[in-house]
Amino acid sequence: MRPQVLELIAVEHAAGGQAEQTPSGTEAGEGADDHCGLCDLTDDQDAWQAIAEELGVPVSLHTSDDLSPEESPVVREVGTPVVIARFDDNEFHAVVLAERLEVFEGDVTRLVREVRLVADQQGWTLPGGEEPEEQPETL
Repeated sequence: MRPQVLELIAVEHAAGGQAEQTPSGTEAGEGADDHCGLCDLTDDQDAWQAIAEELGVPVSLHTSDDLSPEESPVVREVGTPVVIARFDDNEFHAVVLAERLEVFEGDVTRLVREVRLVADQQGWTLPGGEEPEEQPETL
């Protein structure tokens, strides 16, 4: 049986908190501007909420300060911003990393497509699951 995604959680940088560590050990934001690909996606609240309808799972937005003990290890491993998935066994896995979020340039349709593709590649089930039609975009 394929693991079922129960929720998608978009995790952004904590405002005013400590700088996020990326997997390479550098602080997120070192030598970079304050631009955030996830912020581009969440600016249009109507489009952001449409993601939940499109994928058939709830979609929530957290900061790295608002994470549960179960979510934290995944986010610490990959850094923020990130989209993670919660599964029926209460496990969490990264779905879309920061560099991919940047590529979408605020287009939630591209995010939906990427989530479907990753779910298909990983063998995960999405309740609203249309099958993906194309391969992931390259950076």
